[in-house]
Amino acid sequence: MRKSQSALELILTYGWVILVLMIVVGALAYFGVLNPKSSIPSYCIVLDTTSPFTCPPNSGMLYTYNVELALIYSYEYMPNITNVSYSFDDKNFIGCKDYSYALHGSNVILLNCSFQESLNTDPSKVFLKLNYRDIDGLIHSTNIEYHGKVWEEEEP
Repeated sequence: MRKSQSALELILTYGWVILVLMIVVGALAYFGVLNPKSSIPSYCIVLDTTSPFTCPPNSGMLYTYNVELALIYSYEYMPNITNVSYSFDDKNFIGCKDYSYALHGSNVILLNCSFQESLNTDPSKVFLKLNYRDIDGLIHSTNIEYHGKVWEEEEP
């Protein structure tokens, strides 16, 4: 066998391997497996240390037009949430177009806040401000920060 023939066989063998690797990496990138945004975890932080609310792991979903969040409260009674507002930059809070909350289990509140405008950055974060009334009728406020992947939905 000549040296040139073995060199050509070596180049062809490695060429096929490189071509297959490029096709596999291209397919993984096309289907979003290699997208770093898809691997960012979602999390929730209650910014006030005196707040009766906490966020359990995997406690919410962020959509284009609303956020759904589960909150655990430490009171023996369910706080009366009087107002919910949101902000995308932690400065200009806007009242939710529509908000609702419901008791789920013994001490978990499911909160839903609809945005006035669409959220179009992915991943994104939303700041929520909850005003609530305690058992004595005093009004308190707590701030919550939620980071997560934005799931697409149709405009309401």
